[in-house]
Amino acid sequence: MGLLDDMVSGYVDAQLWTHHDEFRPSCDCHQGNPQDACHYSMLDERFDASDLDSSYVSALREEFSELLQVHPLAVRMWVSRYGATDFGHNYLLNRERVGAGFWDRGAGELGDYLADIARHAGSASHLWDNGSGVLVAA
Repeated sequence: MGLLDDMVSGYVDAQLWTHHDEFRPSCDCHQGNPQDACHYSMLDERFDASDLDSSYVSALREEFSELLQVHPLAVRMWVSRYGATDFGHNYLLNRERVGAGFWDRGAGELGDYLADIARHAGSASHLWDNGSGVLVAA
């Protein structure tokens, strides 16, 4: 895989284990109304990267390509130290404000800089099953 593919892979893996499958409650308290459930299964319990709609993957590749163009030195410094998959992983974590990410890896100003970039990108797209087992972005 190439640099962009590795970034997307890390991002998607993190997105799948940090986001809920809102149509699959993990509790029995709201069986008839999954939208009202109090606990949900995580997306990675039922899906993996091969289940993503190709247009979503293309949009992620474009986003990472743009990051490389706008912040080439910072991105390449991170990738050379930690790898492209780790970059994608941490980008998602900081973007979603999960509580970990670039800033807590001991990379100092570089980590803080990349964390700010990710936070300013806004929330990640919400993924949902289109009814045929394909995750699409909402």
